[in-house]
Amino acid sequence: MSQVLCIGLDAADLDLIERLVGEGRLPHLARILGHGARARVTQAWAYRAELPWTAFVTAAPSGGDGYWGTMRFDPATYATTEQGAHAAEPFYAGGDLDVIAFDVPHSTLSSTVTGIQVTAWGAHSPQYPRAAMPRGALAELDAALGPHPAFDADSQPGWWSDPYLCSLTAAMLEGARRRAEGMVRLMRSRPGWQLAITVFSEPHSAGHHLWHGIDPEHPLHRHPGAPAAAARLEAIYQGLDEAIGTLVDEAGPQATVAVFAVHGSQSNQGDLLGLNLVPELLHRLEFGWARQRNPRHDPIETGGWAEPQGAQQAFDLIGRGLVGHRHPDPHQAPDVVDRATDVARRAAKVAGGLLGPLRDRGGEVTPWYRIEAVAPAEAAHDGDGAIDVGEGRAIDYLGTSLYQRYWPYQRSFALPTFSDLHLRVNLEGREAHGIVPLDGYGVELDRLEDVLRQCRDPRNGLPVFADIVRPRADDPLGTDGPPADLVALGARAVDALEHPVVGRVGPLPFLRTGEHSPRGFLAVLDPASATTVPAEVEVSELGPLLRALAERGDARAASVPNVASATVVPEPV
Repeated sequence: MSQVLCIGLDAADLDLIERLVGEGRLPHLARILGHGARARVTQAWAYRAELPWTAFVTAAPSGGDGYWGTMRFDPATYATTEQGAHAAEPFYAGGDLDVIAFDVPHSTLSSTVTGIQVTAWGAHSPQYPRAAMPRGALAELDAALGPHPAFDADSQPGWWSDPYLCSLTAAMLEGARRRAEGMVRLMRSRPGWQLAITVFSEPHSAGHHLWHGIDPEHPLHRHPGAPAAAARLEAIYQGLDEAIGTLVDEAGPQATVAVFAVHGSQSNQGDLLGLNLVPELLHRLEFGWARQRNPRHDPIETGGWAEPQGAQQAFDLIGRGLVGHRHPDPHQAPDVVDRATDVARRAAKVAGGLLGPLRDRGGEVTPWYRIEAVAPAEAAHDGDGAIDVGEGRAIDYLGTSLYQRYWPYQRSFALPTFSDLHLRVNLEGREAHGIVPLDGYGVELDRLEDVLRQCRDPRNGLPVFADIVRPRADDPLGTDGPPADLVALGARAVDALEHPVVGRVGPLPFLRTGEHSPRGFLAVLDPASATTVPAEVEVSELGPLLRALAERGDARAASVPNVASATVVPEPV
């Protein structure tokens, strides 16, 4: 067998990498990309934030085994909870393969893997506890390195805050360095390894908050902080290159090196649409009153944007425009008591914003813009990989939660999502308080599509959505389909929308400026530069391809046959 070092770059953008390579700033990636075999890594259009790592780890197409992401919706209660990583065998399990798997997103421990497994040392949204097999391996890394300095602390929207972005950049650079050092320790502890894989989460975390500095089409590319955002993201990519060089040197000249990304980065077209703007639009269309007020002074009219000030958070700015409503029936609009309560609540928020910096200086609280790792100790298990991950946490931290108590009264509503807009029909015979009859399911989907296609970006009059799919159209009552009945892909980054019936919704402050694109890549460099790979690899086929590289007998002359890609998600309509 061969030794294959697999280096994942989570949500790394190939265009940015190639530009920095051309500028001579990524020498290690330049050698791998310039002399290795190359392939495009593709994935299903929908669910591109929820499913690619699961598809990679389990080698199952998107939606395989009925798993559609980390969110579970209960039609009996309308509750949404986290369900964590898919408990399926990883592609590197079984057989004689000697494996080191360090911090692979959405991976779970498996007793059928020979070697070392460490989960959730520092992966962005690992969806599994911090654990290891053999037990104690993660605790040893923590003792030697400490956890990733941004573990569970890299998701706060803060593109406007220089202190936050400074803290984030420092954490990403140090995290990449520690990850490389940790992987080196593991490789030295098991010199007979055949497949060693780790995934750098830093381009994922940094891309969420810094992408407006890279993409000239993002509205915030005109923001005064955009050049600094670009410089910081480029510096993080340079730090990744240095860490890659450390790992390649440690593996030695006899090892094959595979660098890959299962998806890329692009301007965020989904956060505000899926979490705030469309939920508010559906609410106004259904009940005739606004849950989220538009700002008193519209920054779009002056060519600006809604921007938190000082130590303020985006959620505070959104929360100040939220209309209180104490009535059990949402068809009854807020009254004078609700409005009076709103005044008191907004005054309290303003006072809290003024006192926040004083508390910060007094040392009573850690400001949100200072990134500090919150990493629990290694989880215990009984030796077979099974870990009690506990009950699913309620998803009450996303904008959709502001509307959740109204869902039983709506024809359709927006589900929590980490990428595109996901809509669910409140269907009779499926939801506990279903409104739409089964024979009206298609009519309701038609209505939703019409609503979305009428939405325009008030900054330029262009459509807000690019494509729409109906992943459950053939079987709305089936138990294996995704939670969403309709998935819509945004056309561009927007902070407001205009609809002919309800008028303007927003603008709201941008949250994360970057999200995931379906563009991934693979580059393989063997000692003799003789490996060939298919021109295109579906993400669920990538793991078996890497395993085949490790299981081959001669590293100097090998090729990996292509296999047909598969997906159960329909194409956009």
